[in-house]
Amino acid sequence: MSTKPAVAAPVVWDGTAAATRATIRPGEATQKFEAFIIQSSLEAMLPKSENGYFGHGTAGDVWRSMIAEQIGDQIAKAGGLGLRKLLDHNLSSSNDRTKTS
Repeated sequence: MSTKPAVAAPVVWDGTAAATRATIRPGEATQKFEAFIIQSSLEAMLPKSENGYFGHGTAGDVWRSMIAEQIGDQIAKAGGLGLRKLLDHNLSSSNDRTKTS
């Protein structure tokens, strides 16, 4: 058995990250982020009653989470809370500044 120390291989830029970035539609990540924020807020607002409105135990928790996820996605797709627009604007102006530097 060899006792050579492990050495990290150097990272070589081959342009694949740029190609991956190009396949993501503009605004898709910010829409998903906004949907996640809405989902988190909805989960906190949905009832956690003992009468089993969404079911009992783990199944009820999963069902409640799935409902919050779907409602959050639909709200974000319909325009959301304006967070996506704000993030898209800030990201595009940040990208413009880095391109001119």
